[in-house]
Amino acid sequence: MSKGIFKRTKKHCENISKAMLGIKKSKKHCENMSISAAKRIVRDKLTYNLNFGKSGWFFSKKNNKMIHFQSDGEKQCIKELENNNDILNYEKHPLQIPYFWCGSIHNYVPDFLVKYKKGKQIIIEVKQEDELLNFKTQAKIKGAIKYCKQNNIEYRFYFKTKFFKLKLMQVFVLAT
Repeated sequence: MSKGIFKRTKKHCENISKAMLGIKKSKKHCENMSISAAKRIVRDKLTYNLNFGKSGWFFSKKNNKMIHFQSDGEKQCIKELENNNDILNYEKHPLQIPYFWCGSIHNYVPDFLVKYKKGKQIIIEVKQEDELLNFKTQAKIKGAIKYCKQNNIEYRFYFKTKFFKLKLMQVFVLAT
């Protein structure tokens, strides 16, 4: 057995072999995998480095701890959150939001949950500009908007442009 997040079992190796051969997994299996991955992200046991620019760590004075960022856009967002005096604190990968995509339910973990001093809460997602028209991204946005409406939370979707600026996108355009 290997040490680390994943233990190499016979069943695990069979699943990898099936995946390499293009054998489809069951709908229930895919849903369970999504739930499991989302739980590991929320618990900070799994982070993805998709190499969208720089990834690293930033010390948050508001949270009194190190915050991991996975892109230049997230780093820029963290700096803006730190400099906003109306914000009490914020969490990175705070929760799981279910969404429907390709016939099954998956789990989306947003980038930030921001809590303002006056009690308002906002979920923030930061993406690269080229991800805006991705169908999976649109499904996540729809799931997030539904979740936010049910929980009285505002949802903001920022994208990083080619010119390295964060822009707030009107989420209702993609989510309708």
